[in-house]
Amino acid sequence: MARERLKCVRWMLGLVLATAGVSVGEAQGTCPAKVARDHVTLSYEFVPVIDGDATTMHVKVTMQGADGDQLNLRMPGEASKDTVTPWINLKAESAGTTIDPGDKPTVKVVHFKPGKPLVISYDLLKDWPGPLHPSMQFQPVIFPTYFELYGEKALAVPQLNPDVMVTANYDWRALPAGWTLATSFGAGSGAASRCQTFTGMREAIDQALFAGGDFRLHSFKVGEREVELAIRGAWTFSDDEAAAQLVKPIQLARTFWHDENFPYYLVTLAPFEGEGSTDGSQYTNAFWFFMGSKDVLSQPRIQKDLLHEAFHEWDPWHMGVQKEPQALSDWFQEGVTDYYANLLAYRNGILSAKEYADAMNKGLADYYGGSKSPYTQGLVLGIWLDSAIRKNSGGKQSLDDVMFEMVREAKEPLSEERVLRTLDKYLADGDRAILRAGIDHDGEVPLVGAVVAAPCMTILVGKITVFDLGVDFNKSKETKVIAGVEVDGPAYVAGLRDGQKLVTWSVTTPSTDKLEVFTVKEGDGQKTITFYAKKIVRAPKLEPQVGCSANE
Repeated sequence: MARERLKCVRWMLGLVLATAGVSVGEAQGTCPAKVARDHVTLSYEFVPVIDGDATTMHVKVTMQGADGDQLNLRMPGEASKDTVTPWINLKAESAGTTIDPGDKPTVKVVHFKPGKPLVISYDLLKDWPGPLHPSMQFQPVIFPTYFELYGEKALAVPQLNPDVMVTANYDWRALPAGWTLATSFGAGSGAASRCQTFTGMREAIDQALFAGGDFRLHSFKVGEREVELAIRGAWTFSDDEAAAQLVKPIQLARTFWHDENFPYYLVTLAPFEGEGSTDGSQYTNAFWFFMGSKDVLSQPRIQKDLLHEAFHEWDPWHMGVQKEPQALSDWFQEGVTDYYANLLAYRNGILSAKEYADAMNKGLADYYGGSKSPYTQGLVLGIWLDSAIRKNSGGKQSLDDVMFEMVREAKEPLSEERVLRTLDKYLADGDRAILRAGIDHDGEVPLVGAVVAAPCMTILVGKITVFDLGVDFNKSKETKVIAGVEVDGPAYVAGLRDGQKLVTWSVTTPSTDKLEVFTVKEGDGQKTITFYAKKIVRAPKLEPQVGCSANE
């Protein structure tokens, strides 16, 4: 989930040189750069600066072909609650160029001489202490022995629409001689790999993946196409075993979409510090995957997650340029993708019937328990949509037809309105209201008795235990005053009330089998209140059919 993630549409990409431009720089001993005649050219030079355990990445940017004498420059990333802005030392390098603050911290106004290249530089830095741990991979990952970045959080670019054509040159010649380079635009360890050029829509540059350092490169085949694996760290499996475990999830996604047109594709694999956490994200011609060093790629849940990332190559990145915030259609991009990742993994023997049912039932329980996660919403809506479309068409159509149509019509921008408009063609009038209520989380999705796409599965009504504190924990913690206690919820039954002064707490989320502890003031003393954060909800539940095989 990348999400944050992201993304590319194949027809707008292509690992190509700028055919409408000319080469410059060869005589000066620099990378031969392509300069376009009819659109903006961005040339990036990267220089790692290693000082003991600290590393920064110095980035120099040359921009050519911009109209006028002024542009808005979008700097990489933005500060989060855990980080500062991941760049420092922004400077104007070309004569007659000045940089003024913009309306936002990450947008600067650059003034330059008309018709002349403008050059700026800045330093990217790892802006958190210690080793790599989950969630920090979306900030610049820059260590003395390796780096891993993606465009939106690493590259300064002019503020242009995501579908504007741009040529980008990447000069990595300053990397240490022994380092491997693996990016969305090529991989290698020799000098020839250090100069890369790409022409495509700006969105693809934003979502390009860049990795280098002590990665080990391996090529393997998915069908007839080569895939590059860039892997680092120590694992309980060999590099060859890692490559072998990547084949099936990638192949299943390509088989579903009937698409093998991948002249180049990259997967990076790197370890988190600690155990038990995994994360993947799809980028231009690539995806990355992180997991604990004791995890193995052959685990069913990880195979499913790899399939999820491979599926993202089409949903959403082959479905059109995205010009609205991703959050508006995240239920479709992430949740429906997860529905398919689980379904394809089950149909093809990666997940057992029990593992598939457990995964679906957790999503159903979370949804009916009030979860507003787009992953949960899309997963549950995926089950229902697939069933409703099959029923309405007498089995002649399914949600698959919607997915294929979204790719066929990728000339239109990707938006939630377009997703809904496409779905409407396959739904009955009453179904449309159910779908919108499900997206808004204002209504239940009728699943009991539905004919599900998963073989050997029946949907029943079950009682499911779900996590529920029954109190607005975030507000209570922030104000140190108990707030948002739900009448008859577990916190209320245990004795918590709105307005009590909160002293200490010990809360485990989202556990239903560990005691939650709240200490509040009572008179001149204190009172400790404990309870299990759970409630029982009635929700649809998938039940595997006895004696039935999904592969029959």
